[in-house]
Amino acid sequence: MCKADTLLHTLKLSDSDAGHSSYFNPSHLRHDLFSGQVPCLRTLEIRQLSVNWDHPVFSKTLTSLIVTEGSHGGGFEQLLSALEQMTYLECLLLEDAILSVGSRTASLPAPSRTIALLLLRFIHLNGIAVDSANLLRHLYPAIDTELEIITSVGQDVVQDLVTSLGSQLNQTVPLRTVCLAQMEGPKLVLSAWRRDIDFHKWHSYISDRVAPIHLDLSSPVLSQGTRRLFSELPLWSSVRFLQVEANSGQRWAWRDIISNMPNLRVLGVLHGVENSMLDALSAAHPAENGGTPSVALPHLEVLAFRYTPLARHAQYMARFFHKLIDCLILRCNYDLPVQEVHLKDCLNIDDEDVDRLREIVPEVVWDGYVTMEDDDDEYIRDYIPSDYYEDRDYEDDVGY
Repeated sequence: MCKADTLLHTLKLSDSDAGHSSYFNPSHLRHDLFSGQVPCLRTLEIRQLSVNWDHPVFSKTLTSLIVTEGSHGGGFEQLLSALEQMTYLECLLLEDAILSVGSRTASLPAPSRTIALLLLRFIHLNGIAVDSANLLRHLYPAIDTELEIITSVGQDVVQDLVTSLGSQLNQTVPLRTVCLAQMEGPKLVLSAWRRDIDFHKWHSYISDRVAPIHLDLSSPVLSQGTRRLFSELPLWSSVRFLQVEANSGQRWAWRDIISNMPNLRVLGVLHGVENSMLDALSAAHPAENGGTPSVALPHLEVLAFRYTPLARHAQYMARFFHKLIDCLILRCNYDLPVQEVHLKDCLNIDDEDVDRLREIVPEVVWDGYVTMEDDDDEYIRDYIPSDYYEDRDYEDDVGY
């Protein structure tokens, strides 16, 4: 090997034609690129090129591998063989580069082998759900690996991806904080952290923070696949903080979401509210072996609402507020009271409503703002002085 090859640690290769034709007919990367001499690469980035997975450029010394689009021949087993030799690999990013198992695949076969990449700290997969699932289930990474999965538009979350995600995350450090949002597309966006984050004490959105686990799944939140993601996998058992962005007109499978979160302590809602959330929080469980009946989420201590219409404007909201009061009273009757209710920038709620909450909840933390919607959906805003911001550090993300 020549000295120049020995010193070559970072290599970026891309098709010089970035136009439409390059995507469908990528240039081919010659197999004799290095004349049989393999450089000691650390970082390799390949974009919109046709290359087989047995190409010498996929060096066993790589710590970072980025492959985007293009065409990648040699079969799935050849991809596994290429990754298996990369024992120093720390970062793996594949976008539309995973070999397809076929659009008619109903269920994936058992993994042919498991590849232990114990230094792998970041996995980013972007493509068809079933193909990402097929690769993910063959990998055994480090216990604190960061994971980002994005599925293609129009591809529903299939059962295999949910199962693969469960197997992958169950091998890692347990999740403690989760943020959920339903975006247009439709798609479910899930961010998760392995530590407690007191998001209800912040001015900023928790979703603005980089999460070690990020799933961008092209699927309605009520689809069978996403419901299974919450209701059938045990990886949520350690979650203590949950925030849900529930925009107007969207529906959430609340019972499925919280069914495997027995240790949840803080539940936050952004924007819209649903009676189904209160139904889930009020769901009674019969006594077992002569014990005392209970309700869902026995450790729930804090409810936090932000930018949420809560009470007086629409008849639906008035019903929701009354049902919220009933839910809080019911939990008191089961000796599992909510200890705090946080209200920030909420709509259609005033000091009388807050006083009603204070009759039931030991601590109601309210910012004092009164924002009422009139009949033309205009906002009338006033301010009632409060001590909401006094002596509070809202950027402190230390858990309880």
